[in-house]
Amino acid sequence: MNFFYCRCTFLFLFIINSALWSQTDSIPKHKTIKVFRPNDSTYIKAFTDFFVYYDNPGSALTYRDYVMFIHRYSSARNSERLKITDTRPKGNAALPFDYTFYFQNNHFTKDIKMRKQETDTVKLLVYVSNKGGVNYMDLAPMEVSGNRLRVYNMDRTEYKEDVVHLKTQNAFKELLNSKWEPAIIAALRTHPSKRKNKYKVTNAYSEGILTIIYSSYPILN
Repeated sequence: MNFFYCRCTFLFLFIINSALWSQTDSIPKHKTIKVFRPNDSTYIKAFTDFFVYYDNPGSALTYRDYVMFIHRYSSARNSERLKITDTRPKGNAALPFDYTFYFQNNHFTKDIKMRKQETDTVKLLVYVSNKGGVNYMDLAPMEVSGNRLRVYNMDRTEYKEDVVHLKTQNAFKELLNSKWEPAIIAALRTHPSKRKNKYKVTNAYSEGILTIIYSSYPILN
C-alpha cells in the first residue's frame, strides 16, 4: 500500500510540475496585442526655397516677374568666401526658422481637418527687403466673393471656398506683426587679416516660395 501511495504521489507531483512548466514557458509566446486607432489629425509640413540677392529683385511680387528675375540674375550662394544667413521673423533666434513647427502649432492652422486621403498645398511667394519689410501673395488662382475667399479647383475647373488657404494666410500674417530680420551676406575680404578672417557684412534681399502641405496621412520626406 505504501508503494502504491508513493507511486500516486509521484505521478500527481509530475502532472502538477508539468502543468506549471508549460504555463511558464507559454508566457513569452502569447503576449497581449494592443490595437490603437489612428489619430484624427492633419499632418503639416512646410519648407522654403528662398534666393538671396545683393540687388533689389523688385517688389512688384507677381509670379511672372519672380520667374523672370531668377533667370536674369544669379543669387548669392554659400561658398568658401560667402556666408549666407537666411531671413527670418524678428525675435526668432533659431536658424533656420522652423516653419513646419510654426504652422503645426499656430492656432489658425493646427486644427485644420482634412478628409480621408485628402491633401492640400499652399504656396506663398514671399519678398523680404534689406530692411526687413515683407510682402507676399498666395500663388493659387483665387477670387473674393463678398467676405469669402474662393480658390480655383483644378480638378473641377471651378472656384470653391477654401478654408485651408484662408487660415494659412491668417497664420502667416501673424508672422508679419513686426519687421523681419533681413538676409545677410558676409563676404570674405580680398586681403584678410593674418590673425583672423574678416568679412564685409551686407543686408540682402530675399525672395522665394514658402510651401505648406496639409495631409490626412503622414508626409514622406
